[in-house]
Amino acid sequence: MHSHDMQAKLIALIGARIPAYVTERKVTPEVNFREQLNIDSLGLLSIAFEIEETLGVDMFSYSERLAESRTVKDLIDIAIDACKVMP
Repeated sequence: MHSHDMQAKLIALIGARIPAYVTERKVTPEVNFREQLNIDSLGLLSIAFEIEETLGVDMFSYSERLAESRTVKDLIDIAIDACKVMP
C-alpha cells in the first residue's frame, strides 16, 4: 500500500472515531488530537488498536512514539514505519 493510500485510509479511520460534537472538523495530517479533535490518550490508544487490527501491524512496538503523538501525522508516520517492518 502506498503511503498516500495509507494516509487516506488512516484519516478515514480516525475521522470515524471523532466525538460527535467535533465532527464538523476536517481531519488532516496537521490536526492535533487533543486540542482540535478532543481525543485524549486513551482514545489515541483505542485508535492505535484499531490500526493494528485493520493493517495487521504492531503499533505498540512504537509505544514511546505513540505516547508522544500529538497530531494525525504522528500516528500516520508510526503506522507507515510499522508496515515497513512487516514480513
